[in-house]
Amino acid sequence: MKPNKEVKLEKEASAVVTGHGTHVTVKELAKIKTPQATDSWKPIPHVEVPQIITQMVKQNGWSFIGKDDPFQLTLSKDNAKLFGVCKVEIPGLEKDNDFQLAIGFRNSHDKTLALRIAVGSHVMVCSNLMLTGDIQVRRIHTLHIDVEEAVTTAFQAIPDAAKKLFAWMDHMRTVKISEESGVAFLADAVEVKALAVPDFMPARESYLKAYRDENPAIAYGNTIWAAYQAVTEQYKDRSLRWNQCLSTNLNRLVEKKTGMLMDLKNIERPIEDGAIIVTQ
Repeated sequence: MKPNKEVKLEKEASAVVTGHGTHVTVKELAKIKTPQATDSWKPIPHVEVPQIITQMVKQNGWSFIGKDDPFQLTLSKDNAKLFGVCKVEIPGLEKDNDFQLAIGFRNSHDKTLALRIAVGSHVMVCSNLMLTGDIQVRRIHTLHIDVEEAVTTAFQAIPDAAKKLFAWMDHMRTVKISEESGVAFLADAVEVKALAVPDFMPARESYLKAYRDENPAIAYGNTIWAAYQAVTEQYKDRSLRWNQCLSTNLNRLVEKKTGMLMDLKNIERPIEDGAIIVTQ
């Protein structure tokens, strides 16, 4: 089934910042003072996070999607915590699929949390600095660390991981299912705790509309992709911590139904002063 003409391009990544705080620009971040380092802790200046991401995007030949200022940045009231998102395109990947990548990030000046960057087709960041994403770059606050070098090394692994992620997502759009099988998939999602019980009926309605080509938000209505999307649609009203658990269980269910693993584990590799973390 081809996507409805009115369906929005599915390549549009979801990059969402939720919670309370002050919206700022990169220039405004430069005015935020960074606390002095201690013998065991080295805070990362807030402004360095979007600056390093911008540098990595340019060095890798990627491009930002959106306005002149591609970052959505929010500071906590005490300026101690930063969280934000942006969207990027990687040349070559868009020729093979129709997905974008979103990048979310967090940083803190109060020793509560380390710098973390999440990458995926759907990324959420909230004011308690929780992140969801398919691929995560993690950074800890210690002394004698070159943050730029660590993030640079980590970013080198992202295109390959993203290609595998997109291939996994695209495969779901080729696995045909009947209307009854789709509803059964949703029931199984509840059973394995990939879908909350109160969300079953809204997900069922969304899926059935997609199957009948009446849901402009979901294409490929006669495939497992539609059922998968009907489930993930419900996650937006759940906490990020719960979303991570639900998403893990959902991916395992898809793997069981399709026989195709989200094989990103070989992308996970320790690097000097950093790591690639795959969240499933």
